[in-house]
Amino acid sequence: MATKSVFGAMYFPPRQDRPSRTRPLPATVHDLEVVFDVSGVLRRFEYAPSVGTARVVMKR
Repeated sequence: MATKSVFGAMYFPPRQDRPSRTRPLPATVHDLEVVFDVSGVLRRFEYAPSVGTARVVMKR
C-alpha cells in the first residue's frame, strides 16, 4: 500500500529488492567421497568429475 508524503510515495511494508537474475553455465561437478576408520586413517577415497551446470548471477 502506497501513501503520499513530502518525500514521495512511501510503501509499507518497504519494497524488497528483487533477487538477482541468474543463468545456467556449463560447469564441472566434482564428487569426492572419503572414508576414514575409527582411528582417523584414510581407508578409501573416490573422485568422480562430471559435466553439469551452475547457476551464475548476471551482471546488471
